[in-house]
Amino acid sequence: MKIGGLGIRRVTTMKQALLSKWLWRYEKEGESLWRRVIDVKYGNASPSGRPKTVNQPFGRSLWRGILASRDLFFEGISHKVIDGNNTCFWKDVWCGEVSLATSFPRLYRHTSLKNGLVAEHFVDGVWSPQIRRRNLREGEAIEMQRLTTLLTPLHLGVGSDTWEWKWNKKK
Repeated sequence: MKIGGLGIRRVTTMKQALLSKWLWRYEKEGESLWRRVIDVKYGNASPSGRPKTVNQPFGRSLWRGILASRDLFFEGISHKVIDGNNTCFWKDVWCGEVSLATSFPRLYRHTSLKNGLVAEHFVDGVWSPQIRRRNLREGEAIEMQRLTTLLTPLHLGVGSDTWEWKWNKKK
């Protein structure tokens, strides 16, 4: 807040913060009554913890309004991978600052498990990104080398993946 202002906060920023808080609670309060009601009414969350989009053509629900803020919210989330069963390999931010689909678009185009979990790409202790093309072109081969270098030191463990907030107050 700047000195000399009226002390009124930006309404859109506050609205986004409050809606994001509900998405955060959706992940963290998996056994709460309100979460179970949402799951029954609109369907369970995806394995990566993202709530499903409301596809009903009628009505204007509170949950639909909360989901309207999901894109910005998930820009601020990174996944701490432990067992890899709650994190999407290509679409979630878990290895670096952006998703692997953004970092390696050529490989993502040819993967057979676009929505696959991290655990599905770690087979018998070895990373296997499930690329359909056998003979990679030059750009794809370069991306595959970069991806392999990035993933090689990483291993999965025992426990559940969690979300982490990656923005500070100044973001």
